[in-house]
Amino acid sequence: MDGVVVDNTRYHILAWQKFAKEFGYKVSAKTVKEKFIGRLGSEIMRLILKKDLIKSQEHRLNSKREAYYRKIYAKAIALVKGLPAFLKHLKSQNIKLALATSAPPVNVRWVLAKTGLKKYFKVIIDSTGIKNGKPAPDIFLKAAKKLKVPARQCIVFEDAMMGIEAAKRAGMKVIGVATSHRPSELKHTDLVVKDFTKLSLKKIQDHFD
Repeated sequence: MDGVVVDNTRYHILAWQKFAKEFGYKVSAKTVKEKFIGRLGSEIMRLILKKDLIKSQEHRLNSKREAYYRKIYAKAIALVKGLPAFLKHLKSQNIKLALATSAPPVNVRWVLAKTGLKKYFKVIIDSTGIKNGKPAPDIFLKAAKKLKVPARQCIVFEDAMMGIEAAKRAGMKVIGVATSHRPSELKHTDLVVKDFTKLSLKKIQDHFD
């Protein structure tokens, strides 16, 4: 969702920096993009605070960080260009679509409510019940199972390094969306796009045939 549905990497960076500062830490934009984006919030908390937390602490701190993000991003929320038309096109061709994100349920509901895109996704997977976050393949394998589609027949759209690795480990093809990183940094994916404006099912089929 983050960086693929909505172009929000900059705002997640600001929220993580604000959160870390409260605890006397500094995190760079590079660290957020390379080590945070795509991972479960609980895992990132342990990276920042350098200690294990009990579940109630993880939930409280992560909720606080996510609230910062929603407040910062509320007036700037914007879809990645071309996405609504692309989703409509895929749905018209009976392509099964899943939203698989490490974001917490509250963020998923918030984004889908603001963008009106929920109707396009047959399956929605958030951080709930995901034991191992990206770069582990768990979330994508769960989405494939829910869609009743073999992993090898799935294509993942990802902007984050952790997510790309997770998709590859799941045995899926990956289309890199260059919102969080430069296209040259995503060359290890199967295809790189800037956004969805020039993308079609035929172009994808032609590329992977």
